[in-house]
Amino acid sequence: MHAFDSQTIQAVDHQTMQAAVQNGRITLTTLVADTLVSKVGDLDRLWLPFGESWHRRLFGL
Repeated sequence: MHAFDSQTIQAVDHQTMQAAVQNGRITLTTLVADTLVSKVGDLDRLWLPFGESWHRRLFGL
């Protein structure tokens, strides 16, 4: 999984991302990569806010 803040892009595992969500380091507005993008035409939605991504459901927010 990938998360982006104003300074860095980080690839993190599930546990690290879960901890970041729980401690508030990742919020609903943090940009994340939609790793489910499968078509070139969808690349404009590669980066989206955590709150609009499938990651939100995964982490129960």
